[in-house]
Amino acid sequence: MERFAYRLPMAILVLLGCTSQDTNPREAMVFRDVNVLSMENETVLSGQTVVIIEDMIHEMGSSQEIQPVSGAIVIDAEGMYLMPGLAEMHAHVPPGDSPPRDQVEDILFLYIANGVTTIRGMLGSDYQIPLAQEIERGDVLGPNFYVAAPSLSRTSAADMASAERLVREHKSAGYHLQKIHPGVPLEVWDHMASISKEIDLTFGGHVPADVGLVHAIETGISTVDHLDGYVQAVVSDDVVSQINTGRPINLQGLVSSVDESKINEIVQLSL
Repeated sequence: MERFAYRLPMAILVLLGCTSQDTNPREAMVFRDVNVLSMENETVLSGQTVVIIEDMIHEMGSSQEIQPVSGAIVIDAEGMYLMPGLAEMHAHVPPGDSPPRDQVEDILFLYIANGVTTIRGMLGSDYQIPLAQEIERGDVLGPNFYVAAPSLSRTSAADMASAERLVREHKSAGYHLQKIHPGVPLEVWDHMASISKEIDLTFGGHVPADVGLVHAIETGISTVDHLDGYVQAVVSDDVVSQINTGRPINLQGLVSSVDESKINEIVQLSL
C-alpha cells in the first residue's frame, strides 16, 4: 500500500471523459479496481484502488488492502485506466470579444474528454479571464485554464513605452502570463523583461530574431514555444544569416551545418 500527497488533476480514460459539475471537490472519491499507469516505469498496476480526499491523492494500493472510505463517491473502474491528467501548454481557445459560448464550451469539453486537464491558452482574450475563474469554481466544465495575454509583437510593442503599458495593463487585467510574437526589437524586449520581473508577470512564446535564444533565456523567458531559435543557436553563422534573410535552405544543408559542440551548451542553458 502506498500513500501520496499529489495534487489532482487525474484523468480516467474511457470511464470518465469528465466529472459532474455538481460534485463537491471537498468530498472523498474512490476509484475501485482500476488499472493505474505507473509514472515510475513502463508498467500498468492492475486491481488498484485510489482514494481522493479534498482534491488530493490520499492513498493508492491493491483493492484488497485499501479500506472503504465512509461517505465517499465510489467509482467501479474495473477494466478502466487511470493516469495523471495531460497538459496542453500551447492551447488555442477561440479568441475575440465574444465567440459563441457553445463553441467555447465544446472545445473545453473535448480537452477533458481526451484526458487534458490543464491548458495554457496562448491566444488570449479578455473574456477568457472570467471563463478561467468559472472553470475554477466548477461553474463550467473544462481544464485548469492559464490565460496568456494578447501578444507583444513588432506592431503592438514597437517601442518601450507601448510594451510597458501593455504589460502593466495585462497584469492588472488578471492574465497569467505575457505572450511574445516575433518582431519585438531588442531594446523593447529588455525593457519588457525588466518590467515583467518587477510586476511578477512571466512571459513566453516566440523568440524574436533581434533577441536570439541565448539572450531570451538569460533575460527570463519562461517557455520557448515551437523551439524558436534553437536551430539558429546550433548552426553556423552563414546558415543563420541565410535563415534570417529568408533564403531557402534544404534539410541536408541545415543538418550538415550543425556545430555539435553548441548543442550541450544550449541544452544546459535551457534547463
